[in-house]
Amino acid sequence: MTLDLDAYLKRIAYDGPVRADLEALNALHEAHINAVPFENLDVHAGRPVTLSLEAAYEEIVGQGKGGWCYEMNAVFGWALSEVGFEVTRIAAGVRRASLGDEAMGNHLALLVRLDRDYLADVGFGSTQVTAIPLEEGVTNHAPVRMAMARTGDGYWRLHEGGPGAVMSYDFRPEP
Repeated sequence: MTLDLDAYLKRIAYDGPVRADLEALNALHEAHINAVPFENLDVHAGRPVTLSLEAAYEEIVGQGKGGWCYEMNAVFGWALSEVGFEVTRIAAGVRRASLGDEAMGNHLALLVRLDRDYLADVGFGSTQVTAIPLEEGVTNHAPVRMAMARTGDGYWRLHEGGPGAVMSYDFRPEP
C-alpha cells in the first residue's frame, strides 16, 4: 500500500504551507484535530485492532473515519516525517499518577524536533490543538488549558485542564 501525503492533506482540509517549521506544525496539528474525530469504540468494544500504519491510514484517510491515539498519532507522525519534520514516537501512560507504571504504553504521543522539542498529540481526545514546547508551563488550547511539568522520577506530565488536573499522562522524551 502506498501512503499518499496529498490525500492526507485533503482529508484534513489543509491547504497551507507544507514545510518543516513551527507555524506549519501547528497548522497541520490544528487541521488534523478539526477534521479527524477521536474515537476509540473498537478498543472498548473488544474488536480486533491493528497497530499498522497502513491500516490506520486506510481507516482515517481511505475510509474517512476517526481513530484513537495509536492510529491518529501514527498517521500524523508519518505525515510530519514526509513533510520533513524529525519525529520521535514516544510511549506514554495516561493516568500514570493514579494507576502507576502499569499505565505506561497505554498511549502514543509524538516529539517533534525543531529549535527545541515539541509534544505533538492529535490522539488525546482532540483537546491539544497545537504542539506544546517541552518545557514547564501552561498553554491555552481553548477551551482547555494544558500544563506541562516534570515529575520527580524523570518523567514529564501533561495535565489536561491546567496545573494539577487529574486527567494527565506521563512520558519520557525518548523513543
